[in-house]
Amino acid sequence: MPAPPPLFHPEAEDGLAELRAMLAARASPEEIAQWIKSLSAAVNNPPDQNTLDLRIPMIVRTLGGRLPACAWTTESLDEAARKFRFFPSIAEIAEHLEPYRTDLLADIEQLERIAKAPRSRPDPPRESTTPYRPTATPPAKVVSLGPMTADELRDGNLIQPPARTVEQQLRALGYGPDNPPPPLPKPAEG
Repeated sequence: MPAPPPLFHPEAEDGLAELRAMLAARASPEEIAQWIKSLSAAVNNPPDQNTLDLRIPMIVRTLGGRLPACAWTTESLDEAARKFRFFPSIAEIAEHLEPYRTDLLADIEQLERIAKAPRSRPDPPRESTTPYRPTATPPAKVVSLGPMTADELRDGNLIQPPARTVEQQLRALGYGPDNPPPPLPKPAEG
């Protein structure tokens, strides 16, 4: 069964730009040379300095333009040191580092599909199951600027009785004498 099409995500384009920049970035010849010298120190029977001085420019020329800078890291060097017992050929180095490039290409391809995916439409608004009843009341007249008693507040319509009693609200939720609401959770002690 084929995978479902990807959904659009607004951050995909930003990630795509970052991955393309990573793919385009190249390590300097000095960085590659240091990586090769460090690898030669980690293997059995490393090449002598003269051979290493001849190999490094060839490795830089052959792989430096193809592989991104993120392939020439201490992580890839540590993996190579565990993988190779003897100093590897250029083909073996390329085989070891190529997954860094192909993984980036696969990530770019996936993000391109996400960035080009259709933007999903929002769900249509749902109909409310209870009719709308405004609860706001017009502002009351303020008679005095001094302190007021509770009776004066009530008479001036500044204190409104609740629109529904607690019992009415519970009945509206389906609770009643035969079907009481669940007890409230006890507060955590501590």
